[in-house]
Amino acid sequence: MSLKEEMLKLLEEDEEFRYAVAGKLGLLEILERLTELREDFNKHAVESGRRFEALEARMVELRESHDRLREDFNRHAAESNKRFEALETRIAELREDFNKMVAIIGSIEARLGRVERTLEKLTLDIEEEAREVVRHRVREVYGVDIELERLHLPDVEVNIYGVSGDVCVLGEATVRAGVGALRRLKDKLRVLQSRYPERLRPKLVLLVYTSLATPDLVREAESEGVWVLKATGDVVPPRP
Repeated sequence: MSLKEEMLKLLEEDEEFRYAVAGKLGLLEILERLTELREDFNKHAVESGRRFEALEARMVELRESHDRLREDFNRHAAESNKRFEALETRIAELREDFNKMVAIIGSIEARLGRVERTLEKLTLDIEEEAREVVRHRVREVYGVDIELERLHLPDVEVNIYGVSGDVCVLGEATVRAGVGALRRLKDKLRVLQSRYPERLRPKLVLLVYTSLATPDLVREAESEGVWVLKATGDVVPPRP
C-alpha cells in the first residue's frame, strides 16, 4: 500500500489522526468555529421561527379585528341608511304639512282680508249713516243745523264732530257699542278740553250712535247724560 493510500485510510478511519492533521493544517479552529456558527444559526432559526409564529398569530388577530370592524361598519352603515331614509320620509311629511299650513294660512289671510274690508265698509257706512241721522235729530231736538264730519287731529280722532254757534256735537259711531265706546268718547273729550279747547263750544252734545247698544252702555249713558241713538230712534234720549 502506498503512503498516499495509507494516509487517506487513516483520515477516514482514525478520528484522532484526522484532528491531528487538521490541527497541523490550522483547520481545527475553523471546524470549531463552523460548529459554533451552526449552533448559533440553529438557535437563531428557532428564535426566528417562534417570532414568525407570533407574527402570524398577530396577523391572524389583526385580520379578525379587521373583519369585525368591517362587519360593524357595514351594520352601522345599514342602520344609518335606514335612519337617513326615515329622516328623509319625516322631512317630506313635514314639508307636506308645512305646505298645507301655508295654504291654510293663505286662505285665512284671504278671509281676514275680506272681513277687514267688510268691517271697514260697515264702519264707513255706519259713520255716514250716523252723520246723516244725527244731523237730522240735532235739528229736531236743538233746532240747530250742523254740518257733521270726521275730525282728524295729531293725537285724537272723532268720527262725529260739528259746531254751529255755541253748540258742539261730539260723538262715537260703531256697529255694536258697549261701555268701551262711551269711555273712548269721554277720553277724546278730555284730550280736546286740554289741548284743543277752541274746538269745543259752551253747549256740548255727547252721543253714541250704534246699531246695537249693550245694557251696560245704556245704564252708564243714562247716568252720564249721554245721548244714545240709532237709525230707528233713541235708545237713551238726549238731555235738553
